[in-house]
Amino acid sequence: MAHAEHFHVLVGLCGLYMPDRNEIFETRRDAQTHAREVAQEFRDEGERVSGTARDGYTVGDNYCIEITPCDDAECLRGLDE
Repeated sequence: MAHAEHFHVLVGLCGLYMPDRNEIFETRRDAQTHAREVAQEFRDEGERVSGTARDGYTVGDNYCIEITPCDDAECLRGLDE
């Protein structure tokens, strides 16, 4: 049985296992669009944001917006539970 690949947009302190936000998208394109929107929210709040939707963003010195590919076999969905 094939596993469904999907993408997580993780928002939180860089390098921590438990992000503040874990949102799931069916396609990389949708995940990248959402990551751009989240980055823009931070910019609108006056935060310094660097990076790209493809490579991930850093907000300030140690807050991150990352896109992580996943499949149902080793899914990060449980981070929200």
